[in-house]
Amino acid sequence: MNIQINSLTNANIYIDGVGLLGRAEEIEIANPKHKMIDYKGLGMAGTAELWAGVDKLESKIKWTSFDASTLTLSTSPFQTHSFQALETWSSTPARAEVHSSRWCT
Repeated sequence: MNIQINSLTNANIYIDGVGLLGRAEEIEIANPKHKMIDYKGLGMAGTAELWAGVDKLESKIKWTSFDASTLTLSTSPFQTHSFQALETWSSTPARAEVHSSRWCT
């Protein structure tokens, strides 16, 4: 049986698995959604639905506190960071990892 976690409460947020970034009251975790396109090729009688990637992932964090000096580590748009959330008070700790990448155009 698969367990699906869509949100965490009362969690510690870590950046790059090293520093404690802060505490969150509630975290809503992004659900990946497939992006599909309709394709009609030359000589096709109908259309075909093809996979075209993944839609953007958005997570929401409701902060209770954060460390401002650690938060400055994540402000560069040229670096990729990994954020990890660990629920602190439940009987079976839940974990969620979010890998963010920033692209400059």
